Amino acid sequence: MNIRSALFSLIIAVNSYAANWQFADSSSNENYSIIYFLDSDSLTSPIDNKVSFWVKTISLDTLNSLIIDDKIQVKIAPILRSKILGNYKPKIFFFKEYKDSIAKNLDNKEMEKKNIDDLILLAISAEVLVNNTNIKADNIALMEFDCSKNSSKINQLISYNQDGTIKSMSITPTPWMVSPPESKLSIWSKLVCGKNHFGN
Repeated sequence: MNIRSALFSLIIAVNSYAANWQFADSSSNENYSIIYFLDSDSLTSPIDNKVSFWVKTISLDTLNSLIIDDKIQVKIAPILRSKILGNYKPKIFFFKEYKDSIAKNLDNKEMEKKNIDDLILLAISAEVLVNNTNIKADNIALMEFDCSKNSSKINQLISYNQDGTIKSMSITPTPWMVSPPESKLSIWSKLVCGKNHFGN
């Protein structure tokens, strides 16, 4: 298969399959905030202790612009209400390492609980939006994790313009990288490896 055919196949694959995007983290600086989502439906069964899955990033501004849309509010309100009343929370909040990473920058337990509760509500809202609207991603990547070595790499990466057109694309895998302790990748490793992974 030549590069042109491979790229075309990648585009078709990314845009044609059903997905179940789950909140996986957020990050921000003074100018920009993004939300990370992992697709549990794309998580592969382990082969030689390795698993792969799709990751998507979406800006918080994009999410906020959709959630104030009246038609979208009507569409997602019953789904959001059902999840909240059912005490649903994204899988990542069951991991102590993730909650500890949130608590690091807070002064006391009361602030910690409020911050986590607020983030859970944001995460649920974001999941409902991503899975029930045609929201535009900033980037989508096919990641691979070696569960035995706590390492990861990116096998494919597509970046998008604001209008949804493709800005850049790569099918060249990055080198394997060991996940630093308490890092986002280290927490994701726990999320996708083992019997309690997010695909269950």
